[in-house]
Amino acid sequence: MRTEKIGLNGYLYRIERAETAWCNSNNAYQTVEYIVEGCELLRDLRRTHLGLAIVHDYRTYLTDVDLSQKTAKFIIATLKLGQFVNTTATHSQLEEGRCQARD
Repeated sequence: MRTEKIGLNGYLYRIERAETAWCNSNNAYQTVEYIVEGCELLRDLRRTHLGLAIVHDYRTYLTDVDLSQKTAKFIIATLKLGQFVNTTATHSQLEEGRCQARD
């Protein structure tokens, strides 16, 4: 995540593995910074994994020992990294499991 060499469209486009660098959900350049701080569609999931925003620089989420572990789990939970999504599970099944885990 710190190097930005991660399966998000911003990087994948740079290495010619994606058709666009933009995030499908919000028409913004898809980077780690955008996912961790900017995407409004991930606000509830971000709050669940990272708590209320008290950090004002996304790099802190990647360098602090405790926060970096939480951030890694959050990034995986966004389902933006295809290699971590079970291809036999549907998105709704994953959402249902995530909601049950919160309860």
